[in-house]
Amino acid sequence: MRTRRIAVLAVFVSILALMLAQPAMAGVNDPMRIHDVRFADLDNPRHIKIVGAQFDNGFSPPLVTLDGVALTLTGTPTDTSIEAFLPRRTQNGDYTIAVSTGSGNKQNAEHELRVRDLVAMSVVCIDWFFSGPRDEHIHTEVHVEDESGNPVIGAVVTWEAAYDGFVYQTNTSATLDVDGKVNGAGCSDPTGSGVTDWFCCIGAGKFDGDIPGKRSCPSGFYSARVLSVDPPGGTSLVWDGVTPSNGVPHEVDNTK
Repeated sequence: MRTRRIAVLAVFVSILALMLAQPAMAGVNDPMRIHDVRFADLDNPRHIKIVGAQFDNGFSPPLVTLDGVALTLTGTPTDTSIEAFLPRRTQNGDYTIAVSTGSGNKQNAEHELRVRDLVAMSVVCIDWFFSGPRDEHIHTEVHVEDESGNPVIGAVVTWEAAYDGFVYQTNTSATLDVDGKVNGAGCSDPTGSGVTDWFCCIGAGKFDGDIPGKRSCPSGFYSARVLSVDPPGGTSLVWDGVTPSNGVPHEVDNTK
């Protein structure tokens, strides 16, 4: 019996020695930290990069806020960096960036961010609307504002229009001092000005061998993606790089 106890004790001591010999799992109990918040893209004044550690110690993706307002993330966060966009109309001032991956003290961190000379313009709405006796034509136009909510006139916008993921048209137009073909009816907050020309899918190009302008727009889900927004001449405005959520289903009403 004594021999068996000695053998068991020897095994226990061996296991304990192996455990003590293993290096500790680095960072498991370390708190989240933010080392720096910087502007990540000179061409996009709203694009920030948060550098730190332990951004992966809870739920994913992490929640990032600016003075309590949730930010839109871009790219894939890592344990040491997160990239995000500041909200449109962010004014110059001192703010608090907060990152959270849970409710524990070690899952939350804050850092100050000073915003200065942020001069951006945003595409605030991509409006879609119909025309024709059977709603067979679908049109799109773009509304642009600066960070103060003022319409931007003279910016040159280029955007792709697609249905069911197929890009059928690339449009380019300057923003004009007009309120839009349908007064921004499809926008939550119409700009009242700073609106591009409107474009119809008819005349965009050939579809299935048909002659443009001789038929209805195909049925499907229509959406757009902004490719670029060039500033009006003599200004320092910079596009924030964001395409707003947009899109509308289109079905020709053959009962009319």
